[in-house]
Amino acid sequence: MFGIGLPELIVIALVSIILIKPDDLPAFFRAVGRTYAKAKKAYREVSAIKDDFVRAVNDAASLETRPHPARNDASEGATDTNASALPTPLAEKTHDEGERAGKP
Repeated sequence: MFGIGLPELIVIALVSIILIKPDDLPAFFRAVGRTYAKAKKAYREVSAIKDDFVRAVNDAASLETRPHPARNDASEGATDTNASALPTPLAEKTHDEGERAGKP
């Protein structure tokens, strides 16, 4: 617990008894206990927010590395339909087409 051992706790108790009236000690330690509980709750909340953030970042990173199936299907389909609409290269023209154009 914060590196505080039994000898340190005894010193803290003796100093608190000297500085704080014995009648006020129960209220003082109740206030210390409540403050400790609030700090512990705040730590848990911050830790949960950090864990959620790290999980969201990891999920986003895994989505970026994984290929998207709809994109792959759409791009493959687009290349197939566009390929048939392209004109044929000159090298693929038949000899008959060249003669019709007036070339030997």
